[in-house]
Amino acid sequence: MQTSLVYILIALFAWGFAFLLFVYALLLRRHLKLNYVASALLLVGSASLIYWLIARTAEYWRQYQGFVLPATNLFESIVFISLLVVLFYVVADLLTGVREFGAYVLILPLAGLVYLVAHLSGEAGMPELPPALKSYWLPFHIITMFISYAAFTMAAVVSLYYILKVRWGIGFRAIDLKHDPERIDRLSYYLVSIAYPFLTAGIFLGAVWADQAWGRYWGWDPKETWSAITWLLYTLYLHARLAYGWRGLRAAIFNFIAYDAVIITFIGVNLLSSLAGIESIHSYAVGKGGLITLIVLFALIVGPLVLAFWPTRRRVRNAPERPEGSNSAYSLDPPKDAR
Repeated sequence: MQTSLVYILIALFAWGFAFLLFVYALLLRRHLKLNYVASALLLVGSASLIYWLIARTAEYWRQYQGFVLPATNLFESIVFISLLVVLFYVVADLLTGVREFGAYVLILPLAGLVYLVAHLSGEAGMPELPPALKSYWLPFHIITMFISYAAFTMAAVVSLYYILKVRWGIGFRAIDLKHDPERIDRLSYYLVSIAYPFLTAGIFLGAVWADQAWGRYWGWDPKETWSAITWLLYTLYLHARLAYGWRGLRAAIFNFIAYDAVIITFIGVNLLSSLAGIESIHSYAVGKGGLITLIVLFALIVGPLVLAFWPTRRRVRNAPERPEGSNSAYSLDPPKDAR
């Protein structure tokens, strides 16, 4: 077994056990202290991936005599984004108290690590870097984009719970006591508000990098096109909330569906371009796309549409608009009975 996979497996088992504890705490609310054990396991898994990234950076330094951010292929990118999603959740929990969403947050990072071990273990070695990846601008572009992806993931998780609770009547008392629907709605909005500037900056820095690497700022490459679609969707989401007062279920549905564009931008374009034989300047990030991978990708993309639009017998009324002149609707304080 390659040394790289050892650290990936440590993170996989630590996060997997944390996921089980989060689920157990949701099902049996009297065991909420298990959330603290789960959070500790998150840090153990994160420390393992951080060590791997530092070691990989040191290898790049020895080989290329300079700094290279370890996100140059699909294997490294999935490790990096999985780590950022978990760390963003930890920080969000410290600031706003969202620990109860841990089981939901861990679904995608765990799926990413399982995909690495099952399908990309052969790509764990050091890749050969094309000239475009030796750019000064690349680390700034990747870091800002990945931070936005992590924040959008957290926002999608929160909106997912809102849709399940309000539209389908599926919820957990452990979450509902601390996070009423209005607070969940505001939380998803704030998370998108954090992610959006990073996405904008990441696209701008990517254009600067593209000009340095290929002599043009924009070429309508598939990944560039989908990053623009992602930016447009979240621009419309923020505009709808700020200009038209969108709140509640319709805002949650829009936010959750917009996350489809993030999934397609990050990994969908890579896999589909590889299968279709489409030339892409981002071909260095292409991974293997088997039948199972396509099924999972299809489920991730279609799942939000099914949850949002599949007919349900529940009568759902959208959240009322924010009273004019009221700031209380934008507070993230939990309900008084949950404090």
